[in-house]
Amino acid sequence: MNPYKNLLSLDGITKFLTQGERIIAIKKMLEQPMELTEKMHKALEVIDHFQWQPPETVIKQDRLLYFFNKDTEKWQPIEQYQHPIINEANKLK
Repeated sequence: MNPYKNLLSLDGITKFLTQGERIIAIKKMLEQPMELTEKMHKALEVIDHFQWQPPETVIKQDRLLYFFNKDTEKWQPIEQYQHPIINEANKLK
């Protein structure tokens, strides 16, 4: 998977990137030349360290984001997503 897509997925859960950093990540994902910020470099290192892949997500009729919890085999609100990478991303805010 594209590392910038993972970066944007992690930001979708934790909201640690600024709007400008999101634009940079989108442009990098689309293979347009852009310079990454230090925070983005650190986040990509954390993603690589954990070998993190974003959970399967869906926006339901209530317009809220849910992830599929493989342990319970149920859709849960994204706020309940638990992974050590969340704490690391929150440190980058």
